[in-house]
Parts: sequence; C-alpha cells; structure tokens
Amino acid sequence: VFILPRLAMYFLPFVLAYVIAMIANPAVSFLQRRISIKRTHSSALIVVVVLLLIITIIYWSITAIIGLAISIINDIPSYIQNLTATLDSLYVRYEGLFDMLPVEIASGFLELRDNLSKILTDMLSSLAVPTVDISMSAVKSVPGLFINVLIFFIAAFCFIFQWENIQKVINEHMPKGIAGYIDYLKNDTRMILGSWLKAQFKIMGVVFLVLAIAFMILRVKYAIPLAFLTAFLDFLPAFGVGFIMWPWIVIELLSGRFLMALWLALVYIITQFVRNTLQ
Repeated sequence: VFILPRLAMYFLPFVLAYVIAMIANPAVSFLQRRISIKRTHSSALIVVVVLLLIITIIYWSITAIIGLAISIINDIPSYIQNLTATLDSLYVRYEGLFDMLPVEIASGFLELRDNLSKILTDMLSSLAVPTVDISMSAVKSVPGLFINVLIFFIAAFCFIFQWENIQKVINEHMPKGIAGYIDYLKNDTRMILGSWLKAQFKIMGVVFLVLAIAFMILRVKYAIPLAFLTAFLDFLPAFGVGFIMWPWIVIELLSGRFLMALWLALVYIITQFVRNTLQ
C-alpha cells in the first residue's frame, strides 16, 4: 500500500507525456503532411512550444500570486481595523438584541470584539511556521521536480515521434473486440467531456466578465481576483456564486450598508440569469 504513491509518482511523467503526445499528434501530423516538416523536427517543435507555454503560465501565475499576497499582507492592519469597527457598530446597532441573548453568546461576542486584533495576529503568527516549513519542503523538492520535468519532456518527445509505431504495436497485441470497445469509449468520452468542458468554460468566462464589471463599478477592492475566484467556484459542481455572494450580502445588511447589499443581490441574480440562459 505504501509503495503505491511512489509508483504513481514514478509513472506520472510518462502518463502525462502520453496524454500530451495524444493531444499533439494531430498537429505534428499536420506539419508533416502539409508543410513537409520532418516528424523529428515537428515533435521537437511541439515539445518546445509546450515547455514555453508552461513556463509562461507558471511565471505569470507566480508573479500575480506574489503581487496579490504582498498587497493583501500590507492591507491586513486596515482589514483588522475595519472589522473591529464593524463589530462595534453591530453591537451599538443591535445592543437590545444582545441583551436578550444567553450570557455565554453575548459574552463571547464581546470577547471577540475586544480581542479581535490579538486573535487575528496570533492566527497569522501560527500560520507563519507551517508556511516556512512548506517553503523549505518545496525548495528541497526542486531537484526531484526538475528530474521529473526532464523525464516528462524526453518521454513526450519520444511518444510523439514514435506515436504511429506505438499505436501499431498496441493494436497488434490487443484483441479486436477490446480495441473496438476502447475506440468507441474514447470517442464517446471525448465528445461528451469536450462538450461539457466547452459549455462550462464558456459560462465561467461570461460570469467572470459580469462579476468583474460589476465589482469594478461598485469599487470593490481586488475586483478582478475576486471575480475570478467567484467564477471559478461557480465552475465547481459543489459550489457556486452564492458561496461568496450570500455571506457577503448578509454582512453588508448587518453592517447597515443596505444599498451595497441590494447591488450585490442584483449582481447575483444577473449571474444566475446568465448561467441559466447559457445552459
């Protein structure tokens, strides 16, 4: 049982390389047939393009995440101050309601209000140690990751270059009934999964645009990242736009910002209308 994860990590570069070869083979065949580029050269070209694409995506993702993290860390003191002020205003606004609550709940709220800054500071300090440990583990895993990436690209090149021979050997040693069933299953899965992903990414893109425009009009801080996160959660089956929007609307209502809550509710309704229309 314990050896299975190690075996999975060992074969993972080869599995990914095979998937890349399966996706890239039509492009390689096109270059070979229409532009008369040797398969060796076209295979190397595809691998280089994939490498550059992955490096570009990783670079821009890391840059954006680090920039956003630095900005959020710099704003943490103001967030704590605003949250404390919000709790104070809630207590003043609903003081009569708190007097009617059980003593344990009311005292718990007051303790949270009075010690919020210390609680959040201690929480951030406790997160710092695991973050350092994770960073050190990540640094230690860089050599192994580099070797796996190198194996992946070498295997991808070999699979792409020898794709026709690999498929020929597989077809020769596989019973015709199983081969026919696998081809049917592969084509059916590709059609269903492709259609579903295309529709979901289309919906996610439109929802992201609606949220980004709405958040920028409402002057929400970090409008673009927040819109992307909300649209991504809407893409996931177990979540949705309401996973972020409804708690946000409730907080705005409790804080007395009724107009903002109304606008957020309207944005939520628009996103649901757009989703149902596109589906």
